[in-house]
Amino acid sequence: MNKQKNWVVTIGIISIVIIVGTISSFLFLNNKHKSKNTGNNELENRENNEIKNEVSNTVSSEIDKFWNINTKDFNASLFDGKFSIAGEVVQTKLTGQKLKENGYELRIGSGLFKELLWDEENNVYSDKSNGAYILKNSEELLEGIYLENYKNETDLYSDNTEVSYYWNDTSARYNDIIIPTCLVDKTEELVGETLTVDNIVDKLGAPTYVQGRLTKTIEEGQFFKYVYVYSDYTLWFEMLYYEKLGITVTGFRYQGNQSFSQPCEYYDSNTKEFREYNKSLDYLNEEEIKYEKSL
Repeated sequence: MNKQKNWVVTIGIISIVIIVGTISSFLFLNNKHKSKNTGNNELENRENNEIKNEVSNTVSSEIDKFWNINTKDFNASLFDGKFSIAGEVVQTKLTGQKLKENGYELRIGSGLFKELLWDEENNVYSDKSNGAYILKNSEELLEGIYLENYKNETDLYSDNTEVSYYWNDTSARYNDIIIPTCLVDKTEELVGETLTVDNIVDKLGAPTYVQGRLTKTIEEGQFFKYVYVYSDYTLWFEMLYYEKLGITVTGFRYQGNQSFSQPCEYYDSNTKEFREYNKSLDYLNEEEIKYEKSL
């Protein structure tokens, strides 16, 4: 009986050792698996943080470089005066006469109007919002332009008949619009995806004015403009800032110097009213004073 009892006890002890050993092995392997996962997670988190920091540094660098840009560095000679008109290159101011000399035609609407119309409200002969087009060899190249003559002339092809143009269509391609040729890499590319503030400053240099810059730090959803003032025309680039995207170019405007010199009004976001000026330059000089104070 004692031998049998001792044998049972021995078997019981062996069984317990096996069970404990199995559990220990399981726990060891499980903990090892957890440690491996924890290591992977830490690695992934570290990599994600590095990516986030890299993006953050890029945005920060972009803001420092462009939000606080020195307008005193403006150099008109950096722009060669070449424009892409629906993919075709001209090196001239955009007037009726200059376009005709380069083989282009102008049309108002369907062609019913052969001359500019008097717009009493704005004191100008213009296409009066009937829709103006640029054509070549009788084929339409570009729509959505505006024609204005402040010298009391009705002739479409006068050198005083200026073209005004505005782009803000994110689906447009470079061969659909008017824009400085130096900013175009491939005409088939989407303007909204490839036109950057970095490219603008790289090719045109610092702007003459920054419009809309009132604070030292940039705010989410901040809207502002880079304005390049030349002797025959002014180029306006609209910018929008979001923390996740940085600075995005949302619009471009070509404006002739006669139009630029006319009485105008601009919206004041502080008073929420329109303010009147004798000319755009007066407004931009006022904006420049605010800009310099905010630096």
